[in-house]
Amino acid sequence: MMKKKNLKILISTGVALTFFMGANLAHANTNVYRMYNPKSGEHFWTSDGNEKQSLIHIGWKYEGLAWSEASSGKTPIYRMYNPKSGEHFYTTAANERNSLQRIGWHYEGIFAYSAGNIPVYRLYNPQLGSHLYTTDAYEKNVLPRQGWKYEGVAFYASGAEYNWYYDTVTYSYSGQETDVHLPQFDYLTSTEGRTTTYSGNNAFYAYNDAVFNFNTQLQADAKSADYADMQARQNWVNTKSKDTLAVSNAQATVNTQMTKVSETQKLVDQANAAITADKQHGLDSAQHQSLLEQYQKTLASDTSTLNTDKMTLQNATNVLNALVKNGTDYVKLNYSVNFTNNRKTVSINFRRTTYTNGKSSTSNLTRSATLNAD
Repeated sequence: MMKKKNLKILISTGVALTFFMGANLAHANTNVYRMYNPKSGEHFWTSDGNEKQSLIHIGWKYEGLAWSEASSGKTPIYRMYNPKSGEHFYTTAANERNSLQRIGWHYEGIFAYSAGNIPVYRLYNPQLGSHLYTTDAYEKNVLPRQGWKYEGVAFYASGAEYNWYYDTVTYSYSGQETDVHLPQFDYLTSTEGRTTTYSGNNAFYAYNDAVFNFNTQLQADAKSADYADMQARQNWVNTKSKDTLAVSNAQATVNTQMTKVSETQKLVDQANAAITADKQHGLDSAQHQSLLEQYQKTLASDTSTLNTDKMTLQNATNVLNALVKNGTDYVKLNYSVNFTNNRKTVSINFRRTTYTNGKSSTSNLTRSATLNAD
């Protein structure tokens, strides 16, 4: 039993904090925030985000996640409140709870339960008259050298639960913005607000490092898909340009050959006209007849070539039309997000669709990561 007259867990500047007044404080497993008052040198622990923010507004410093408390277990953790000083105290000892009640402390109920495999150490500072609860063995060992008294294990808890938070981001470098999708996970700030930037972040280092590494992997996947998308689209554009040029060249060849056929046809017509005139005037038409035969052979050859050129043009046009009808080649990257292990483990199931020449093929890729509370 520690000295009751020196119990000081929380003293707020001009404000008595009574957020947890009630018969029963137990709730689902959740993180416990560690707060520090730089004016008094005291600490406070709460799982209430609103209470944490209220303390920050009146000058307390947020020191990060302390541990994760349990909503059930064999050993309850009692929370006591001193209405005169606004002080709070946590204990698993029923006799300590009863003794404090006899001298005017209010019993606020079961704050949580001692459960888990991480010891929460209790230290006492006789100069401040305050207690410190910590899971940090280094802190437990160093503070006694500075005048603190180690009072043993107060209770047990679990590691703080860091959960994955993400926003949907359209990731695109040079392809179409609608093609490459992936989730980008948020970082946390010192006030546990979410941010999309990593640089300069000064809290939750282990969490943010895990997020940074995972985001880097996801970005690499996105870059790969986006580059493939860019290449597919560029190749399609190049093919279209080539096919368009083939149609243009084929059309020019047809036009040239049509002119040649037209000119040869004129020679045939002229030879026929000369033969008719020779007959009308009783002249020998053998020479004109010979020319006519030559022109007719040339016309037949030119016409055959024209038909071949037209077929080439038609084939080239069909190829271009089919390319345009199928639409551009592309690579799409879609995803689904799955959470397990109380949202500490995340799996990203990527589905990569490759569309080429009017046909689609798909491949799947899974990326996963787990946040550690260490």
